[in-house]
Amino acid sequence: MATDSKVADDSSTPPSYDTILASPIQCDQSSIFSFGLMKKKRTAVLSRIRDIVLAPDFILSSVVPNVNACAAALPATEFSKLLKQLNIEGHTALYWAIVNNRPQALWTFIKFISGTSPSVSSDLRIACMITNDYNV
Repeated sequence: MATDSKVADDSSTPPSYDTILASPIQCDQSSIFSFGLMKKKRTAVLSRIRDIVLAPDFILSSVVPNVNACAAALPATEFSKLLKQLNIEGHTALYWAIVNNRPQALWTFIKFISGTSPSVSSDLRIACMITNDYNV
């Protein structure tokens, strides 16, 4: 019984891995901890934003300092993304600022938002329809 086997040619050049080695993945041990820290900061910022737009006893004069503190706690893109997410009872912080008549919060949030999405636009339209305010 004969088998047809091929022996690997030792003279052939192995595939090039230069593209993989050109951009190594950087991972130091602190990155694992920084991810957990970022998650905690994000949770704390979201909690403060909820207070700004939902708490009945929130002091309006503290809106700007609180939003600025939130913005300082996160990278700009992360803070912008957080404001555009439907993460407060299924709506954005902007929605709740409109519905709960917190224009100072709305205008302060808008300063930190880069770009919008269809879901944000839709959420804002719903808030305006609920309040009968089409001036936003």
